[in-house]
Amino acid sequence: MKYYQICLLNLSIYRIIMCIRLIIFVKKSVYDDVIVSCNFIVDNNTNVVTSKNIAAVWLNKTGIDADLASTYIKTMKTSCTYRQNAMKLLKILLKNHDISDDSQSVILLRLKMPKKQFLDYRWSEKMNLMAMERREIDYAMSWLSTLGGAFSAMGEQFDYCAKIAGDISIKQFKLALRLGDPLLVARCQLYASLSLIQQEKFEIPRKLIPKIFKYANKSENKQLARMCLGIWAKLNFKINREKTFNSPIHVYICSKIYTSTHTLIIKLLF
Repeated sequence: MKYYQICLLNLSIYRIIMCIRLIIFVKKSVYDDVIVSCNFIVDNNTNVVTSKNIAAVWLNKTGIDADLASTYIKTMKTSCTYRQNAMKLLKILLKNHDISDDSQSVILLRLKMPKKQFLDYRWSEKMNLMAMERREIDYAMSWLSTLGGAFSAMGEQFDYCAKIAGDISIKQFKLALRLGDPLLVARCQLYASLSLIQQEKFEIPRKLIPKIFKYANKSENKQLARMCLGIWAKLNFKINREKTFNSPIHVYICSKIYTSTHTLIIKLLF
């Protein structure tokens, strides 16, 4: 589609839906540029002029308080009823200035910066608490990762260490949910799967690891994908070894070795 066709299409949309472009600025700096309709409000990310006949109307030449303007735009984005009522007033403003139908309506809103800035101390306290909480959670995660890695290494030989490593991974999983980090959540699920594999509980890891692997490929995280492949190899090794140990041939050979060894010891003793 050529440039002039895009301009005509945009102009036809303006005519049909009756959109108004609202620009909030201070001097040469534009703080907000939105297209408002009764049904929607969207950010205007393009600087394409859809019509040479632009009708610019001042909402208030003396300027509007910045906090008030921010609340005005935010409420229009969140409340459909408020947006419809605001559009009625904006249409009345355009009619009073005799704006023609074939012109693009632009309402200019100049910000008036207050002499003294307002500081929200309550919100600052909340942000401070959130930052401190995040710091403590990160600190706890680092400790749990070190401790969980140690117990996971010992879990190859001792079952109770594998269980403790699983409990630690569950605590890490809860902290990861609190942090809201999906990659960290997936890694904690892999840690728990490894603990279950060490305890020879294969059903949950067999279902969980492929799901995490798909997510890793979708998010293009190579490190997480390699972790999935490594733990999946561990799972297959454990399953194959268990099948080998439980096979009739292996049981028969072990019983023969035990019988011959037991007979030899008896002969040596007596």
